[in-house]
Amino acid sequence: MQMVMVAVGGFSMLEGILEQTRDWSSPFRELDDKLRKIGAASVANEFLAFRLAINVLKHGYGDSYERLLKKEGLPFRVKGKDQYFFDEGDVSEIPGLISVDVDFVHSCALAIEKAMTALRIPRSDV
Repeated sequence: MQMVMVAVGGFSMLEGILEQTRDWSSPFRELDDKLRKIGAASVANEFLAFRLAINVLKHGYGDSYERLLKKEGLPFRVKGKDQYFFDEGDVSEIPGLISVDVDFVHSCALAIEKAMTALRIPRSDV
C-alpha cells in the first residue's frame, strides 16, 4: 500500500508543480504534446503508460484500464479482467489492477525524470 501511495503521490505532485510553474491547465496533456513536438515520442509513450497505470491505481476499471489492456510490452503487469491474483497464494499482495512493487515505483520516478530532462525543466522546478 505504501508503494502505491508513493507512485500516485509522485504523479500528483508533478501535476501540481507543472500547473504552478508552467501555467498549464492540463499539465499531462501539454507535457505529452510538448514531448512529441520535440521528437521524444518514446519518452511520451513511456510516461503515458505510467500515467494510465496511476489512473488505474486511483480509480480502478475505466478508460485508462481498457487502454492499458490493449498495449503490448508494458514495463509492469496489468491484471486481466478474469484474473483474481497476480501471484495466487501471495498473502502480501494487495488488491489492485496494477502490480506495484519497488521496480514499478522506481520506473515511475524514471519516467518522470526522463520527461523533465527531455523538456529541459530544471530539477529546482520539480
